[in-house]
Amino acid sequence: MKVYLTTGKTAFQGQELTDRQVFYTIWNHGEVYIDPRAVQDGTVSLEDLPRGVTVHFTPEPPEDALVLLPSPRGWRVKS
Repeated sequence: MKVYLTTGKTAFQGQELTDRQVFYTIWNHGEVYIDPRAVQDGTVSLEDLPRGVTVHFTPEPPEDALVLLPSPRGWRVKS
């Protein structure tokens, strides 16, 4: 499973995941895909990612990725 972290308006609908759940999943799979705008606007901090994880910057999510949107208490799965 590929995880894609994106930016945009705060999401209030969809399954919610805590930061801990998301970063554990990223650590477990060893890679993460990030929208470059999410780093630029501060939604994602590279310092918070687990060490040793391969980071891919791409403006569009990979075809089979789990797309996550920012939410007030973590992340929400894009439906």
